[in-house]
Amino acid sequence: MKNTNMILLILIIAAIAAMVSISGCTAPAKETKTTISGKDLFDPVTFSMATYLQADNIDNNTTQFIVLAYPKEANGNRLSSIVLNSQGSMRGDIWINKSGDHTNKIIVTDVTPQSINSQTLNLPYNLTVIDQAWNTIETDYFLVGYDNVTVPAGQFDNCTVYGTKKTLMSGDTPVNVTVFYYLHPSVPVPVSYVIEYPSESIVYGLESVYGPNDVDSTPERVIQSYMDLLNESQYTQAAQLLVKIDTDGSIHHLSRQDVLRLNDNMAQTYGEKGGKMIVQYVSVDNVQAANDVDGHKAASAHWTSVQYLPSSGTALLIDKTSKVVDVNGHWKIVADDL
Repeated sequence: MKNTNMILLILIIAAIAAMVSISGCTAPAKETKTTISGKDLFDPVTFSMATYLQADNIDNNTTQFIVLAYPKEANGNRLSSIVLNSQGSMRGDIWINKSGDHTNKIIVTDVTPQSINSQTLNLPYNLTVIDQAWNTIETDYFLVGYDNVTVPAGQFDNCTVYGTKKTLMSGDTPVNVTVFYYLHPSVPVPVSYVIEYPSESIVYGLESVYGPNDVDSTPERVIQSYMDLLNESQYTQAAQLLVKIDTDGSIHHLSRQDVLRLNDNMAQTYGEKGGKMIVQYVSVDNVQAANDVDGHKAASAHWTSVQYLPSSGTALLIDKTSKVVDVNGHWKIVADDL
């Protein structure tokens, strides 16, 4: 469950000081690589979704950072990185070739209350995700030690720490930074990473992560998956993530008529082949347990989503609370709450 309250803020800010110092930690028993490359950090075939809390040590500002993976698309394996802040949102969609050594395409979309700006970038290097670390496929990171790390997702002992120095450009001014990534064998993405600028440090702490075939293991994941399917015009598949609650309190999957009606309604909203309405992001920021439904665990999930109409340049903010139920280990969204 994600939460951006002060207790998580304190955890992640406090982790900055602990993570920068890595001396005196015990190495894991198995042999560790002395060097990794940038393509090893966010491999789009090893996970489906990861969320981070980003914070700095100057004014304690926090930002939500989401990474989504969509392997085997026409343009390559896609990584979508999304930054949410008070000004709006930035989404970077990056397609990487099958061998993982080249970026095929990069599209960056910024949405604010005032404007929508989407552009294709042609860069002389191969990005993986768009964040403050500016990781590229060709960057080498070197083993510098081991450390125990506490992040919103929990405590991870004996993380392997890799680091490198790089020069980033701030406008026309070069800035020297040091980047550390904290990896743990139980997690397919970095548990945390730190970017040390001359005057500040920025830290990313893992909140949640999901395996490559995970669609509905939590309320957060099922709502993201549902919106992904709508965005891809896969309305019949999206309907499989919905259930209905009858007047007697029993849970049922959607009928054929329900699915056809959903298909028609969603085609009118998102387009028969997509592109009419685009989902910029969906963020589940609070999940509260609710009374069981028909013997199944239930919860109330609050989520927001920004979606936009390319034809008119209009952006819409959806702010909803949906009931979700656990059906045999698979969370489903109650259709009446959508």
